[in-house]
Amino acid sequence: MAGEVGSPPVTLGHLHIPKTAGTSLNAAIAESLGVREVYFHRVEDRNADDVTLRLPSTGPARELVLCYPYFSGHMSLGQLQALNRTHIFSILTDPRKRLIKQFGWVSHAGLTHGSTILEWLRASFPCDPDFASPALHLIQNGPRPHDLLNRSSRRDRRREQQWIPCRVEHFERLAKSLITIATESPQNALDYLKDRELISSVVNVPHLNARAEGLAENSVPQELDLPPVEAVIDQLSLCTSTEYQFLHYLEESQQHYFDLQPAQDESVAALLLARGLAR
Repeated sequence: MAGEVGSPPVTLGHLHIPKTAGTSLNAAIAESLGVREVYFHRVEDRNADDVTLRLPSTGPARELVLCYPYFSGHMSLGQLQALNRTHIFSILTDPRKRLIKQFGWVSHAGLTHGSTILEWLRASFPCDPDFASPALHLIQNGPRPHDLLNRSSRRDRRREQQWIPCRVEHFERLAKSLITIATESPQNALDYLKDRELISSVVNVPHLNARAEGLAENSVPQELDLPPVEAVIDQLSLCTSTEYQFLHYLEESQQHYFDLQPAQDESVAALLLARGLAR
């Protein structure tokens, strides 16, 4: 680990899946390490913008960037590995509840164009059931258009369906390269990183990007006819089927922190109804 004589300095990378308390986690980790938080979406994009890290091609400036203690962002695993990260971690929460929260987020940002949650799910995640999982797609390939709040028109072009991990051998390969912390508690994630000596101390953050569910001010206004809750739950299950397989693999392999109780249909339905997303 970091304290061993002759070992390389720890460079930490956070592969941020949306709606996993990443904003607050990043602030806490940067404070723990005593560094400035650096957040970006892409690396070495020729059409770089204000959320892109411009990585120098050669020289001392590149070395300084590659040695920076902590980076985070909505990126692929490969992009973070290109930044010379000795340790890369990601947080997985309950997949279906995360997608409901993400729909609320993009709705408030005006990115759903009046779509119901069922229409949004079908348009945003048109994957074969054997390949479905927005989170694992992001880990393998980087963000898709709906993952980013600030995106340019060139990002609206839909990519061809790309490979994501979907079998045990894929999961094994992924687990060797990524510290996956499956938990509903951001504080547990901080404790885990502290125990592994990847951060220097656990910072007490009173508000870890949490929001009470079902409050009127958090519900998403809908002018259209809303879909049946059963249809939404079925589509949520389809979109997260592979991710649940990966969570099961992590729990069985006991290689990663796992403190997650997947939501039952009844609790998912209650969350949908409370947020005004289904009748």
